[in-house]
Amino acid sequence: MGLASPVLISASLAAVRAERVGMASGSVNTFRQLGYALGIAGLGTIFASRLSDSIVHSATFASPRAAAVAASQGGAKELIAHSQPAPSPSTHGQRAEMLVRCLRLVNMSST
Repeated sequence: MGLASPVLISASLAAVRAERVGMASGSVNTFRQLGYALGIAGLGTIFASRLSDSIVHSATFASPRAAAVAASQGGAKELIAHSQPAPSPSTHGQRAEMLVRCLRLVNMSST
C-alpha cells in the first residue's frame, strides 16, 4: 500500500482539471480511509469468528464467555495451548476464483 499510494494520488490528481484538484484529493483520501476502516472491520470479524469456532471446538472451556474470562485473568497461554485450529475453507479453486473477482473489480474501477 505504501508504494501504491503516491502513484494513485498522482494519477487521480493528473486526471482532473486544475480547479478540481482539491475535490479529487479529498475523494481519494476519503475512499482510502473508508477502505482501511472496512478492511479492518472485515478482518476483525473473520478473526473473531475463527477464534470463537476454535474455542467452541475445544474441550477446555465450557463456553466462549468462560474462555474470555480466563484470557482476561492471565490465562491466554492456556487458551492458545488448548485451542484447536479451525479448518481452513480456502482451497486452490476458491483462491483462484477470488483472484479473478479481484482482477475484474480492478478492471471495472479503472474504466
